[in-house]
Order: sequence, then structure tokens, then C-alpha cells
Amino acid sequence: MNKRTQGFTLIEMLVVIGLLAVMATFSAQTYLNQYDERIAENHAMEMMTIANAAVSYAYDHNFRWLNESDGAEGCEGLVTGMEALSYFDAIFEYVPSCPVEASFTPVLQIKATLENEDMAKMVASYLPASKREGTDVTMFVLKPRGGGGTSFGVVSASDVFTVPGIGTKWGAELLKPECGAGLQLFVRPLDICAGSNTGMSAYSVETVDSDDGQFWLIYLQVTHGLLNDVDNIRSCAGDDVRFQYTITCGG
Repeated sequence: MNKRTQGFTLIEMLVVIGLLAVMATFSAQTYLNQYDERIAENHAMEMMTIANAAVSYAYDHNFRWLNESDGAEGCEGLVTGMEALSYFDAIFEYVPSCPVEASFTPVLQIKATLENEDMAKMVASYLPASKREGTDVTMFVLKPRGGGGTSFGVVSASDVFTVPGIGTKWGAELLKPECGAGLQLFVRPLDICAGSNTGMSAYSVETVDSDDGQFWLIYLQVTHGLLNDVDNIRSCAGDDVRFQYTITCGG
């Protein structure tokens, strides 16, 4: 009795090979897509790292970007400069700029030129504020409060100065920070006293510019007595009067 072993026909083999080829192509394309997505994510993460580091630097350096200057070449070398300061280690070449336009505080621009438009589209989709032109993706970074940011502090009335048109006063001299536009000072006294036995009916914190315009002159005035006499108060209970201030730039 003859036994016949039946194998695969040529058509069946071709069908199986075709299915394997389709599966391999699909798997390879999926892998390539995931690989491209990971590269795009890395680019976006690096640009975000640069942005966060630049904002941190601005907070610590009088609300100015690294290498900020007036003109179109502002912030040139920011990325390499911040790498040298150990803020981060970038693995790709990014081009920073912060051109000054009119009186507006410069916005930091971080540009990356990618290998193709699809990659550029993916990178731009991961960034919060960006634009794409061909293979170029530019991320925009605002300073705190859209400009120079905010600083806080306390100063004491330990300085004596001459207020233009008024005379000599005791108070605090506060240096003005560099600011392209929108510089403002807000002050309140932390210590208030009458300075006499007749009581206090009102007080005011006066702020004027110094003759050279580089300082704010801050002093406390108190009104007291039946004749509404006004005194410049230097100290309360033996301690210098203190002023709490907030400075905003570009807000």
C-alpha cells in the first residue's frame, strides 16, 4: 500500500511569502514611525529645556537673556553659552535670537533646522508656541510677565539724600534695573510711627527719581498734630523704617 505525502503547492507558498512580506513591511513602517516620533520628542524636549534654562537665567540676571543686546543680533551664542554654564547639554544645533523690535522686550526665539518637513511638523506639534517654515521650526519664549519679570525686596531708611525741589530727607535709595519698557515700582512701609507725642493723622510713602535718574529715592512722611505738621520719619522704636518693594519690567 503506497503512502502519499502531500506538501504545499506553489500557489500556497507564494501566498504565505506574500503575507510575510506584508507583515514585515507593516512592522518596519511602524518601527520607523515610532523611531521618528522619538527623535521628534527628543528635539522638542531639548528646545523646552533650553527655554526653561533661559527663563531661569533671566530670573537670576536682572531679567535679561544671556547675551541680550539691542539690535537684530541679540542672544547670539545663548545656547553654547548656557551649555558652558552647565545649564544643559544639547545634542543638536539650535540657533537662538532675541531681536528687539520698537520698544517691546525681546522674545527669545530658538530655531532648529530638521532633516525633513515631516520631522519638522512633528516637532512643532510638541511645542507650546512655535511656527514652522519648511524644515525650520522656531519656538518662542516670553520673559516672565511678558518682559523683564518681577523682583521683590526690602530696603531700610538708612540713606540721606536731597530730593530735587524739596530738600534733605532720610530714606532708602533703590537702584533701578535695566528694562526696555514698562519699569514700575510699588512700595509700602513695613514700619509706621508718628515720630511725636501728638499722634498721627496720615502718612505717605514718597518716591522720586534721583538727579541722575539711576535711583529711586523712597522716604516716609507722617502728618500729625492740630496744625497737621509733616515730618520725615527715619526710624521707629530705634530701628530704621523698612520699605517692602516690588519692581516689574515689561508688564
